[in-house]
Amino acid sequence: STALDALREALNELHSQGITLAFARVRDEVREDMRLAGIEAVVGPENFYDRVTDGVRAWREAEANAFQPRTGPGRAPAGRTSSP
Repeated sequence: STALDALREALNELHSQGITLAFARVRDEVREDMRLAGIEAVVGPENFYDRVTDGVRAWREAEANAFQPRTGPGRAPAGRTSSP
């Protein structure tokens, strides 16, 4: 379908810019069409949600985790500098 091709192209462009799009409440037959068109592969099956609230919750959790200070080998805790 031309619409699905256009959607896949737009998703690829967004993905190349680091933008993730998610879908909620997609009917089974539409989801199957999206899978067959390769859209599910671009978006990732983990970015399809049964309910809008599930998608919003996942986004909030991902955003909160993205801003957590990271520590580990070669990384100092927030507010500290690592010595060489």
